[in-house]
Amino acid sequence: MPVGGTATFTVTAAGDAPLSYRWQKNGADLSDGGKISGATTPTLVITNCDSTDAAGYRCVVTNPYGSATSNVATLTIVNTLFIVESRTGGQNVNKYSETGTWANSGAKSGAEGCTSGIGSRYGSTYRSVAGEKHALFDADLPAAGTYEVFVTWGNGANRRSGIQCRVTHAAGTTNLLLDQTGAPDVWVSLGQFTFNAGTNVGRVDINNTTTDVSGSMYADAVKWVYVAGLPAPSITQHPSPQAVCPGGTAQFSVTASGTGLSYQWQKNAANLSDGGHYSGTTTPTLTISNASTADAADYRCVVTNAGGSVTSNPAALTLRAATAITQNPASLAVCPGSPAQFTVVAVGDGPLTYRWQKDGADLADDGHYSGTATAVLTVSQTQAGDVGAYRCVVTGGCGTAASTEALLSLKSPTVITGDPAPRAACPGSQVQFTVTATGSGPLTWRWQRDGVDLSDGGGISGSATATLTIDPVSAAHAGSYACVVTGDCGSATSAAAGLTVWPLVRPDFGADCDVDLNDFAVFQMCFNGANQPPASSCPADADFDDDGDVDVSDFAVFQACFNGPDQPPACPE
Repeated sequence: MPVGGTATFTVTAAGDAPLSYRWQKNGADLSDGGKISGATTPTLVITNCDSTDAAGYRCVVTNPYGSATSNVATLTIVNTLFIVESRTGGQNVNKYSETGTWANSGAKSGAEGCTSGIGSRYGSTYRSVAGEKHALFDADLPAAGTYEVFVTWGNGANRRSGIQCRVTHAAGTTNLLLDQTGAPDVWVSLGQFTFNAGTNVGRVDINNTTTDVSGSMYADAVKWVYVAGLPAPSITQHPSPQAVCPGGTAQFSVTASGTGLSYQWQKNAANLSDGGHYSGTTTPTLTISNASTADAADYRCVVTNAGGSVTSNPAALTLRAATAITQNPASLAVCPGSPAQFTVVAVGDGPLTYRWQKDGADLADDGHYSGTATAVLTVSQTQAGDVGAYRCVVTGGCGTAASTEALLSLKSPTVITGDPAPRAACPGSQVQFTVTATGSGPLTWRWQRDGVDLSDGGGISGSATATLTIDPVSAAHAGSYACVVTGDCGSATSAAAGLTVWPLVRPDFGADCDVDLNDFAVFQMCFNGANQPPASSCPADADFDDDGDVDVSDFAVFQACFNGPDQPPACPE
């Protein structure tokens, strides 16, 4: 703010009424009076500013529920005029320099504010003869803002037009042409330009680079007149939220208007600096490479120039979910002809797509395979050709993940490998039937007689095992025996094996179900002829016709039964 100017500060607040306002200067409450007004309103006005008003100003806004304090706004009081003259004894002569050959002139501009009686400097415009020349006036300015720049020269002959005047300012360089053949002893405006605050922040260069004729150009004085403070930057485009995959690159950009802008990116309101995977932290575009969950935050940019600063809206960086398998398919063993199903569970930024593979080759739906592009693959009527390694490749917005391989194998069907053998047995003896079988198990066994399931008891044991035992055998056990074997892949029934129970006849003195020579020996011991009692040495009942003797008729009965060892008797019981 120039000396004598009027400064205005305004605050905007929201909250339940009533709101009260109290402006402060360097932390101390202000009151209306003198050049202060609006001390308890949203707008503070300070008139006729001078150096005593240079301070930090803020407003405390209060309602029944609490208070809020604004940011501090700094008021800077600046001198409105800075003059540089070219001759010793002039104002700020230390800010003047030159290149090429220049000479003193007794002529001096009589423009207001110039130092009289010190003369000026002049140089030849005849560049091809006298060489290139530059008169340089540098500015030290107390505050950033808009300044009007003026140049002046005195009255005299041999002056030329078309003299280049180059003005360097915050936005760059502006080239102008001076006509020194007229307008002496006045300040000639070169225009208004924006300058930053500081030392050597502006320059006026009067030179002969655009003229090459005999004559002279004069360098008397240049002045900078403060017009207005430098406007604070304005955000014209705020950064946009970004959502990237882990390991991806995120970029935030801000666009601002203003002069002499600097940028500072912040993460969650803390300043960032270049390094690691951050770059461009002090440029309009921030780049975050190889993003991870640690980078998920709000990002904003503070744009600053000599007139103040402005902060962009925050823009969130979120990490999209990487494609990942959370449940792999399980290996399966199924029976031939049965269906098989594989299931995969995955997460990630969607939509997710699925592609099942067998032994590394993509599958497609057909009459045999279904669900090849879903989370569940079905193989119908599994056969030997389906045996292999199955996996699912899942693709999402953040890459691809492949499940582990699940093996599909076939179980063995239940097959009888050894049928039971037929048996013939004598009553009271022991008989066993055995079956052998293979198949995916565990295998279970169930013996049957004449198609009816057996259970242990009544001389039967092992009815649920591979070996059936009958002990002791009786005539009731005669029949057809088979075993039903059941495994994971169904049941198989053995061939039937018959059990024949030989009868016991009276001539079978040994009770071994045959009538052989052993029995004949016993019969001989009993034979005693007709009408005679059996011999006293007879150990058995050989009187087959029950007539009280053992004679030829009894021998005829024995002879009818005789059939040799291990053969059933030849006679009926």
